Amino acid sequence: MNHTTTTWYFNTAGDRILLADDSNDDWWKGLIEDRIGYFPAAFAHELQEADHVFRCNRTFIGCKEQGQLTLKEGQ
Repeated sequence: MNHTTTTWYFNTAGDRILLADDSNDDWWKGLIEDRIGYFPAAFAHELQEADHVFRCNRTFIGCKEQGQLTLKEGQ
């Protein structure tokens, strides 16, 4: 199945990817800004209409003992 208008969220980088081809179960082809290429399908998920995406605007060093996450600016 080919998608040309679906927006995807790249978990590890925080990037939105315009999916160009998901015909392979393991590797998908997508577009980020002016770059196009392949990425592991397991590293992305499709955004649903009700999903909210947040971007970290400052780095926060969390305390593992208190169950806090460390976030880097831009994630």
